[in-house]
Amino acid sequence: MRDARAMHTRTAIIEAATAMFVENGYFATGVRDITARANVTSGALAHHFGSKEQLFLTIFDKLETEMLAQAHEYAQNISTYSWASLCGGISYFLDCATKANFRHIVLIEGPKVLGWEQWRQLEEKYSLGTLKGLLETFMAEGIVKRMDSDYLAKILFSCIIEAGTLIAHSPHGERARAEVSICLFTVLSGVCREQGDSSHLLPT
Repeated sequence: MRDARAMHTRTAIIEAATAMFVENGYFATGVRDITARANVTSGALAHHFGSKEQLFLTIFDKLETEMLAQAHEYAQNISTYSWASLCGGISYFLDCATKANFRHIVLIEGPKVLGWEQWRQLEEKYSLGTLKGLLETFMAEGIVKRMDSDYLAKILFSCIIEAGTLIAHSPHGERARAEVSICLFTVLSGVCREQGDSSHLLPT
């Protein structure tokens, strides 16, 4: 019973903080604003998260973890070791850049709250190793041209993150998503031996 109540309190705080960070931004949202919306005490927030910044990091981690899991599943559902699967997971990330929670907390508020250097380090922690591993697999399968996987992963990672940031900051999200996708997939096509049709990955 106690564990269930604690989980309920933790979930309520996360949901309230997520909504307020999206609506008002991190710096305009106070601890009392969050606890009032979640109908909990300030002590409860301190007990579960320690501070507002740690709460933000918890939400940041949750959104990143969910995005990566869904992107991986999306890529696998398309095809294994193909041009479409290579672009599929990236396409899902670009979709997330248009969705309120991920867009605001990860791509807009993240660099401001954490500082650009820490934000970039976190992004690399979540995605860079996965991207490098995928590229090495695609090289072994003959989909991607053989080259230094470490350098290639870092270069493509920078392109992907910049693409998401451009979409997130654009006042025309869906239109920006379509244009950025064309540019990004054109860049990606340069590292592949053979490309298929990725037009189905672009918004209509």
